[in-house]
Amino acid sequence: IRCVVASPDTAESTNAKVVRGTMGALFRLQIHENSDLTALAAAALKTGYRLIAAVAREGVPAPRWQPGARDMLFIGNEAHGLSADLEKQMTLRITIAKRGGGESLNAAVAASILMYQWSTGQDEKG
Repeated sequence: IRCVVASPDTAESTNAKVVRGTMGALFRLQIHENSDLTALAAAALKTGYRLIAAVAREGVPAPRWQPGARDMLFIGNEAHGLSADLEKQMTLRITIAKRGGGESLNAAVAASILMYQWSTGQDEKG
């Protein structure tokens, strides 16, 4: 993971809890805050990126995702997911299987699981 792009609704990267939670990793990333994710997605599609949405239900099971170097992973708001405009642009929706009676994962936990899968699941070209 080389870059993080956040909407205006996201906690600031310099928030004390964010800094502690990243264990310093945020200092090795490009971080773009207050970004228009809908515009970013549209531009990324035009340049050949595959847009991946993490969704709570009805997505391709996450273990079947074959991550690639030209993927962009979108994690939505915990309560509402991605905006309708952003959701329409996605090329693949993936879901982490849930066990037990919980409704869904915390967005940060879901992002962590999927980024780990991404970092270990790319083939030699990725």
